[in-house]
Amino acid sequence: FWNTAIITALTLLGTLTLSVMAGYALARLYFPGRNIIFLIFITGLMFPFFSVMIPLFYELRDLGLLGTRIGLVLVMIAGAGGFGIPIGVFLMRSFYMDLPEELADAARVDGASEWQVFWRIMLPLSGPGVAVLAVLVFFQTWNAFIQPLLYLPGTENQVLATGLYLFASG
Repeated sequence: FWNTAIITALTLLGTLTLSVMAGYALARLYFPGRNIIFLIFITGLMFPFFSVMIPLFYELRDLGLLGTRIGLVLVMIAGAGGFGIPIGVFLMRSFYMDLPEELADAARVDGASEWQVFWRIMLPLSGPGVAVLAVLVFFQTWNAFIQPLLYLPGTENQVLATGLYLFASG
């Protein structure tokens, strides 16, 4: 239970933080190449996990992260579980693009920096989008089966899904 809770909490925190910040930057900040960066995130949605699971196994082994919780958390944040940074950036970017620009402009006129506009105005307004992303990531990570089975060998780091499977199958 605790392994599942720790992995889910870290994955949820990492995915939400990176997705919210990247989504805001790609929706509201104007810099060259932002559409190309967004397309790179979207290509992460095009590759199924089963096409990269073996190369990920060898990468985690070579980095010394195979069999560790942080290795699985990084894989889940990257989107191997289905809901990670690619879908999070897509969701949050579209959410921030729908928010009125006049609110941010009014805050800038009042002297707010870009970080203050994000932290005090846009982030509280994006609460529903963050909540949807949090629910999706939580349930997908909590119920993950194949990723912990592959990347957490042994019994000391087992999660609930693999533990119940191994218990039931004998």
